Amino acid sequence: EKIDESHLIPSHLLRTIRELYHARENLSRVVKLADMLLQKEASLDQKVSQDVRYYLCLSLARQKDRRVIQEALKIRGPEHDFILGYYYRLTGRHAEAIERLSSIVNTPYISSRAKRELVQVYLYIDEFDKALEMARENYVLNRGNQYPIQSYLHCLLNTGNLAQNKTEVDRLIAELEQIGSAQAMEMSLIAKGLLIAKSNGSKQQDYNHIDDAIALGLGAPYPYFAKFDVALKFMDITMMSTVLSELEQLSESRTFSKNTIVKNRAFYLAATGKLDEAKKMLNGGLENYPKETIEKFNVKLDYISSNAHGL
Repeated sequence: EKIDESHLIPSHLLRTIRELYHARENLSRVVKLADMLLQKEASLDQKVSQDVRYYLCLSLARQKDRRVIQEALKIRGPEHDFILGYYYRLTGRHAEAIERLSSIVNTPYISSRAKRELVQVYLYIDEFDKALEMARENYVLNRGNQYPIQSYLHCLLNTGNLAQNKTEVDRLIAELEQIGSAQAMEMSLIAKGLLIAKSNGSKQQDYNHIDDAIALGLGAPYPYFAKFDVALKFMDITMMSTVLSELEQLSESRTFSKNTIVKNRAFYLAATGKLDEAKKMLNGGLENYPKETIEKFNVKLDYISSNAHGL
């Protein structure tokens, strides 16, 4: 095939940029290479320049660099909305992320990516029912990938009749174990703990699975989030307090949204009989959550409080 030599070097750099980004290696290097190419944008093929800027924007978004908003203005079509939706998700601007991503979920070519990101937004704000069907679609299209497995599994554990879903849940956990990566093992252990809790099994066995996930040493907050959920399910006030302290300590060295800590602290306050204080914290402390989600959390606070008497 005849190749236009004027595109050869830019195409090589674009391939390097793409590979670096997907390997999650050195995002600063991706930005530097992209900027280097875009300095000569007038001489680049338009498709090459758009692809370079796309990966530049994704890298800026993952670094939570506000420059992405400026660069996204130069991206045409639905990918403009995707980039902003991705950036809003990563920065905890959930309502705006939902608005942007929902507008392109049925758009050819970008639909799968938009659904994947929208699922992550819904999972983060506990809107499992809204995420379920999209999570299932993403799983079917990406079999063998631990992240779609985890998302679909998380939805099944938190929606509908768990007894009806148990066979599917067990199969998904087995798939994670077969993948065998440290992250997949962490995901499977968390899922085992949550499954036992939601099946009214042994509290200690739940904690054992999640403690094993923590012992893998990945330093992620997700096992702690799960451990708090288990403690809340069993109304284990002491463990809730311990996990909240551990999350506060972890937040000093790891970057993750503090909204989950705020939400869980409100649940803890409701469990200790401080419903008014819990609602004040929830309604005043959660940033960028959809109004309907906050209303659902308030209903959950009432439920927690009504079931906490006598503890």
